[in-house]
Amino acid sequence: MMKITKKIVLSALLISFTSSALAAQVLDRVIAIVNDDVIMESQLETRLSQITSQYPAEQLPPLTELRKQLLERLVEEALELEVARRAGVNIGERELEETLARIAAGNGQTIDQFRATVEASGESWYAAREQIRRELLLNQVQQGAVSARINVTEQEIRNFLESDEGKNQTATNYNVAHILLPVSSTATTEELNAVALESTQVFNAASAGDDFAGLARTHSKAPDALEGGQLGWRRIEQLPSVFATHVENMEVGEVTEPFRSGAGYHIVKLINKRGAEDQVVEQTEVRHILISPNAIRSEEQAREQLVEVRNRILAGEDFGELAAEFSEDHGSARREGSLGWSMPGSFVPQFEATMNSLEVGELSEPFLSQFGWHILEVTGRRDQNMSERYLEMQAENFIRSRKFYDELPRWRQELRDEAYISYKAPYDELM
Repeated sequence: MMKITKKIVLSALLISFTSSALAAQVLDRVIAIVNDDVIMESQLETRLSQITSQYPAEQLPPLTELRKQLLERLVEEALELEVARRAGVNIGERELEETLARIAAGNGQTIDQFRATVEASGESWYAAREQIRRELLLNQVQQGAVSARINVTEQEIRNFLESDEGKNQTATNYNVAHILLPVSSTATTEELNAVALESTQVFNAASAGDDFAGLARTHSKAPDALEGGQLGWRRIEQLPSVFATHVENMEVGEVTEPFRSGAGYHIVKLINKRGAEDQVVEQTEVRHILISPNAIRSEEQAREQLVEVRNRILAGEDFGELAAEFSEDHGSARREGSLGWSMPGSFVPQFEATMNSLEVGELSEPFLSQFGWHILEVTGRRDQNMSERYLEMQAENFIRSRKFYDELPRWRQELRDEAYISYKAPYDELM
């Protein structure tokens, strides 16, 4: 029997280690170099697995073509992520958590339920989080880089609003529900009176606050009765002509008295409407003082300094003078802290929530945002008709979105033209 020596054991271990290393090399390898980054075969295979598990084979191209498309996308992402690194763009934990919460809510789930769903599918929660972080980062880089290359002129906005396409995109939409009580063309006077009486009773119930959808399911003989009589969102020209003349002049929530057509008696409810003429918004006038932590001032020291400034205001000193002296938002500090009149959604969530909780003339407690510590005072509120501006904003957003998707591939091609990209065998033949 062979004598087991230390040398034999070491040799065996060395062989085992070398075999494992070779196996690891076979399992994963570099398939492309993109500037200073590399793309691994495992990244490509993970993407391939994700796609093939989502769609049936007949809805996908052949695997060779699919691998080519996915590798091209990984190269694009590597180039865009390099832009993000150079610009110092990153997605923090708070932004990621808020995004995950929105995704969960969109699926009717809590974060815990969303996580359980992800893990039940066999995917790691950490991997899912990082993939969403990656997508947010890529979107932020694209928006920043491509949007800076886009310009929308006032003339383009006017031309769009005057075009048929613009009028169609910005037209008022109505969300309508109805109840139909049919009348036969051969109905007797007694039958007509019975339907007329039922329509009045249904109208009275709806006017008294009874659920319109429930009344539709119970009384309507229209094909959409089981859907609560819902016609959904439609422009005025998309509504039945017999409804259009009523709906155009109705207030949201209003129910028509029964009216007759060749089909019978109709009762219509305007559930909601949206369009430029309805864009009356509450604006808030606000001023603030910002003190931020820095290399020589901790977050707590910034808060304490702001508490002292707030106490001076409460003691009678002028807000504007103190804002000019202490606020580190230099743009508003020159205006005595004024941020002017703002639209809903103009500020970061912490600022917006504090502002909305205050009465006019009320001074807030110090609160923290991503910019530092603030105090603010609401100096006014008003309802402002933004109909014309809303139309212009709709038009600008539509034009900008169209230009964005025209410009995005050009920007990506420029990144590729300036990059060093090398594909490794056998993927060099694939590309």
